[in-house]
Amino acid sequence: MDFFADQHRYHRRSSGLLALFALAVLTTVVAVDAIINGFYYALAWLVTGGHGRSLSWHALVVLSLIQLAIIAGAAIWRIRGLRGGGCSVAMDLGATPIPASPDHLPWRRLRDVVEEIGIASGVPVFNIFVLEDEPGINAFAAGYTTSDAAICVTQGALDKLTRDELQGVIAHELSHVVNGDMRLNIRLLGLLFGIHGFGVIGHKLLDECLDYSRGRTREQNDNSPVALGLLAGMAAVTYGAVGSVCARLVQAAVARTRESLADACAVQYTRQTQGIAGALKKIAALRFGSGLRTAGAREVAHMLFGSHRRGKDWFATHPPLSTRLRALGVRFSDAEAEQLAQAWNHPRTDGDPTSPSASLSGFVSATAPPPGTAPTPTPATEPAIPPLAAAEQPGSRRISHKVGQTSTRDLDLATNVARAIPAPLRAAAMDAQRAAAVLLCLLLDGHTTLRVRQLDLVAHGLGAQTARATDSLYAAVSRLDPMARLPLASLAVPSLRRQPRPQLLRLLATMEALVHGDAHVSLDEYCLMRLVGQQLRDLLDPAAGFRPGTRRLRDCRDDFTTLAACVARQGNPGDDEAAERAFAAGMRQVLPDWQSRPEPPADWQTALDKTLGALDHLRAFDKQMVIDGIAATVNADGVLTVAESELLRVICAILHCPLPLLHSPLEPAAT
Repeated sequence: MDFFADQHRYHRRSSGLLALFALAVLTTVVAVDAIINGFYYALAWLVTGGHGRSLSWHALVVLSLIQLAIIAGAAIWRIRGLRGGGCSVAMDLGATPIPASPDHLPWRRLRDVVEEIGIASGVPVFNIFVLEDEPGINAFAAGYTTSDAAICVTQGALDKLTRDELQGVIAHELSHVVNGDMRLNIRLLGLLFGIHGFGVIGHKLLDECLDYSRGRTREQNDNSPVALGLLAGMAAVTYGAVGSVCARLVQAAVARTRESLADACAVQYTRQTQGIAGALKKIAALRFGSGLRTAGAREVAHMLFGSHRRGKDWFATHPPLSTRLRALGVRFSDAEAEQLAQAWNHPRTDGDPTSPSASLSGFVSATAPPPGTAPTPTPATEPAIPPLAAAEQPGSRRISHKVGQTSTRDLDLATNVARAIPAPLRAAAMDAQRAAAVLLCLLLDGHTTLRVRQLDLVAHGLGAQTARATDSLYAAVSRLDPMARLPLASLAVPSLRRQPRPQLLRLLATMEALVHGDAHVSLDEYCLMRLVGQQLRDLLDPAAGFRPGTRRLRDCRDDFTTLAACVARQGNPGDDEAAERAFAAGMRQVLPDWQSRPEPPADWQTALDKTLGALDHLRAFDKQMVIDGIAATVNADGVLTVAESELLRVICAILHCPLPLLHSPLEPAAT
C-alpha cells in the first residue's frame, strides 16, 4: 500500500463521487418526471375519452427544479446532522459507547486492541462503539478526520472473533481511516440521503397516518386528512424507490473498489493472514454472517467490513467473500464452511478468556481443545521500550514509506509504550474530567518556582480543581519515559471529545500560556502543543478538517527552505556546522538546484506554524517529498534523538500524514 498514491486517488475519487452523484440526481429527476408525465397522460386520456396529453415543458422544468431543491435541501440537512463526525453515525444506529475504563472484559479487550493499533499507527485513539443487539460479525469506521473517528463493532464480532481476527478487522478499518475512505464515506452518506431520503420520509408518514387512523373512533368519520397523508406518503415512497435504486448503485460503485485493498492493508499491518481470513471465513460459514438488523444498515452499507445482506447483484457493496479470500491467498471449501458452522452451533465458554482460540467474549467453538489440555506458556518478562537510537542495520525504504503503514513491530512497540504508562496516568488520561490535567501536566516545568506560577495560570484559566489535579499528576508524569509522552497525550485527547466548546478553547489558551510562561519554548513543548492543538481543532469542527491539497512544491520552495532550516537548527543546537550539513542534506533531497543558506528566523515557532500551514495544502506526492527531505535533515548525523523523532511525527501529523512510532535511526533516503 502506498499512502501518498492513495491520497492522490482519494482526491480523484472525490471528483468522481460528485460526478456519480450528479448522474444519480439527473437519473432520479428524469425518471420521476417520466412517471408523473405518464400518470398525467393516462389521467387526461381517461377524462377526455381517448385524447391523452403530456405536461408542457414549462411544467416539467418547474417540476425538475422543485425536485432538485428538495434533493439539495435533504442532502444539506443530513450533512449538517453529521457534522459531529463518526460518533453521530454510530449513535444514529443505536450503538453503545465503550467507556474509557470498562469493567466488562470483552469491552476492555476491544479497547486494548484499538488503543494498540492507534498508538502504533500514529493516530489518536478512536471513539469505540458496540452494536449490542447485532449477532452478525461486522464493523465500520466513520468520521471526517482521525481525531473524530469512531470504530463500531457488533456484538457478534465480540462473541465469535478471536483477538487476532478482531485485530485484522480493526486493521482493515484503520486502512479506511488513513487512506481517506472514511471522509469519502461520510460525505457519501450525506449526499445520498438527498436522493433516497424521500423514501424514508414517506415510510414514516405512512406509519404515522396508519397509527392515527387506528386511534380514531367511529364517530370521527372525516378521513380526508388521513387519505391526503397516505397519498403523500405513497408518492414519497414511490419517489424514494427511484432514488434508492440510484443511491445504492452509487454506494456499490464507490465501496467495492476499496474493500480488497483494505483487506490487503490489514495483512500488511498485522503481518499475518490468519486474522482477517479467519473473520471472513466465519462470516461466510456462520448463520448470521455479517448481516445487520438495524433500520439504518442500508444507509451505511458502503462503510461496513462485510456486506449487510447476502447475494450477488449490481447493488452489492462488497466483493464476494470467496473473491476476498482468494485475493488473500486463502482457500475455503464448502466442506470447511460446513465444519466451521457446526463447530459454532454450540459454542462453550473457555476457562481461560485470554486463550488465543477464544473470542473476546470468552467463547470457543465446540471442537476447540478443552481447558487445561494445552500447555500454558511461561509469561515473558515485560519488555522495556527499546532505545530510540538503537544500532540497527539500515534498511532500503524511505521514511515516507512508513507513513500510513503499521507493522507487527510497530504494534509490539505500541504495546510496550502503553505498558510503560503507569496505570494511574492511563486512568487519568481516559477520564473526561482529568484528561485536561494530564495534558497540562506534560507542560509543567521541572523548576519548582516556575511550576508554581504555571499552576496559578491553570487555576486562573480552568479553575482550582483542575490545578490541583494537574499538580497531583506531576510526579508520575515527570518519571515517564520520553517516548511515551506523545502517546499519553494521544490517549488523553479523545477523552475530551464531549467537553463543551468553550471549555476546549480555554484549555488551548491555558496550554499556550504555560508554553510561553517562561519566555522560552523548548522543542518538546512545541511538539506537544502543536500535536494536541491540531487534534483539538479537529474535534471542535470535524467537518471543516482535512482537505486534500492542490498546490505544488515548486510554489512553496521558500516554505520548505524555512522548515528545513528550523529543523536543522533545532536538531543541532549550538553547532552551526552540523546544522548547515543537516540543512544541505534536506535540500539535496528535495530541491537540489535551489541555492540557499540556512537562516532560521528568531521566532522559529511562528515560522514553523506558518510554514506547515502552507505545506499542508500540497498535493500528496509533494508532501511525500517534504517528509523525505525533513527525514534527511534529521538523519544527517546518523542519530535520531527523542526530540527529533517527536518533531518529525508532529510535522507529519500537521500534514495529515500519520507516521508510526519510530524506534531506530532513520534510513538514508533513496536518491
